[in-house]
Amino acid sequence: MEVEKLFRDIQKQPEQFAGHRERILSIPETIASAVKRRPVVMTGISTSLSALKLPLWLLNRQGDFSAELVNTGDLLDYGCPQREDTRPLIVLSRSGESAETVRLLETVKADRCVIGVTEGAESALAKRADVLLAFRADEEAFPNTSSFTLSQLYGLGMAFGLGYHSSFSLDELVKEAACAAQEIGQKEDESREIGKMLSAPFFLHIFQFPDAQIDGIS
Repeated sequence: MEVEKLFRDIQKQPEQFAGHRERILSIPETIASAVKRRPVVMTGISTSLSALKLPLWLLNRQGDFSAELVNTGDLLDYGCPQREDTRPLIVLSRSGESAETVRLLETVKADRCVIGVTEGAESALAKRADVLLAFRADEEAFPNTSSFTLSQLYGLGMAFGLGYHSSFSLDELVKEAACAAQEIGQKEDESREIGKMLSAPFFLHIFQFPDAQIDGIS
């Protein structure tokens, strides 16, 4: 049954986080090296766009407004003409093959730095990316369990690479995410307990409640 597959997808997230730990920890240095402190454009659609709200909010929260986040469709139709934009471009797309993503890649300058974040190893995004941040969610039911949470953790790594500073290390946050995901998987029938967990400071940090006051995070 699809519901059983969904539960398996949810329950294997701690294993997914642990399996991607080294990749996530390498993201800050990779991003910093590619971006070189230049303003950047981040783009995606649907849940990919939502995942990118985390690094944008963390940077904005500390007064850094050098990153711009734009829906890929809006970027194409209403943004700066892509052949004139030289800012590094971070594209998050689970498949790497959405119509908007492919169209965007066809319009950017050949020498523009494109940082691709995708599960599609053979996708148009993976092939065009100058810097590829790959992940593998292996979802059974449908996309948006591990692929979404992994995208958020990759976004957290990107925030560190773009200049975000926290009293928590990236490694600490990844470990906390794995522990929390494991607890949630064990409490699938305890909605009240899950609600308490999601209101804890760590989750307010990871899941971007912009008005929350979070101790220890600057």
